[in-house]
Amino acid sequence: MKNEEKKFLNYLIGIMEHCANSIKKLLSVKIMLLDNGSDEEDLGLVNNKFESISTEAAILKQITSQVRSMMSGEFLDNYTENFDILSSYILESPLKAKEQVTLIFDFIECNIKLGELDPEQEALKFDLYKLRGFNISKIEIMNLLEPGRLITLCNSPDEELTKREAYIKNKIIECSENGALKDLDNNKKLYKIVQDCYLSKKDSYELDDIKQVVTALKELKVMDELCDKVETTLTSQLNKRKAKQTAAKREIIPLIKPKTESKYISDSEYKQIRKEIATYCDMYTMQPVRPLTEEEAIYCASLMLKIGENPNLVRTLFNRNKVAKEIDNPISYYARNYEKFKFYQDKYNLTEHLDTINEYLAETFMATPDDTVFWKNGIQEELKQIEKLLPGTCDYELQKAKAYQKKATQTVNKK
Repeated sequence: MKNEEKKFLNYLIGIMEHCANSIKKLLSVKIMLLDNGSDEEDLGLVNNKFESISTEAAILKQITSQVRSMMSGEFLDNYTENFDILSSYILESPLKAKEQVTLIFDFIECNIKLGELDPEQEALKFDLYKLRGFNISKIEIMNLLEPGRLITLCNSPDEELTKREAYIKNKIIECSENGALKDLDNNKKLYKIVQDCYLSKKDSYELDDIKQVVTALKELKVMDELCDKVETTLTSQLNKRKAKQTAAKREIIPLIKPKTESKYISDSEYKQIRKEIATYCDMYTMQPVRPLTEEEAIYCASLMLKIGENPNLVRTLFNRNKVAKEIDNPISYYARNYEKFKFYQDKYNLTEHLDTINEYLAETFMATPDDTVFWKNGIQEELKQIEKLLPGTCDYELQKAKAYQKKATQTVNKK
């Protein structure tokens, strides 16, 4: 049993209970209106609302049944057709982006497993399950899958068939005339793209595979927002895999130390730099003379590196300049530290936290003032979790200081 399927099922059950309560209330209102002799307009509004909620309840019941079947491994009765409706419920659920992506692929795999017959009959089974909407049973559909049975039925005159057989034959023809069979045949091709480009090679897909998968999902009417999450998640996983492969190659290839240019500094320049460093920190204790801004600390560190100070001494400066950070404005805090979070993202598994923050940020743009507070609190909690995961080595700050010092050196050389 997958965790995201269980969470989604609980979410659906909650909505179904809400629908059931709404239906009960509407029935009470309808009875009251009838007793009071209310006009047809009032009854019409109640009836329309009742029909709308009843339709939603029926859809929820179908999706819930599909989730239960996936959790149990019994897929035969649960073919997913309306991916637009399904993806809207997935997006509205409390599942995180990565879980939503996993779930939509679970539903597609379920559909693919429904077609695990020999190649000639695979499309046929997909097409025939469209007939379930016409009160045709699973047993009757399974009978049609027997070799030659469907063709014989469709080519037989009505007078040679029983009333039930004639009914099934006419519904098959009706589906064909409405293009339903063509649509499902096209869906089969789209499922094959998802299967070939992702499901069958989750550890080896490439960027072009992701593009084909996203295009196929959109043609299956999966909502654009969920397609974007699929693209982002798969691309992130691909980049991680590539990074690991590169790291593995680096372990094998012997490192050749590059030749470095002479970085001679005159005595007067050395003394001048030390004097400037002293305006920021004590050179012996590395204690800042005052709380330094990030820019001041990085500039001071770049000066220390310029005169050849040990990088570990520079790390000491950064650590002693740290103060307890209160995240008063989580959005502003996230924007200021975004580059640092991206720097540590892969090494310290920050991707899920960053994805969640980006989801919450998107919600704040569309939320009411009260809801905005809720999403900001969510961002704040994610930021606290990230801060706990970050190391005390100050690698990011040291890298920025080195980049600053290198840039300054190049500027001087150009002059």
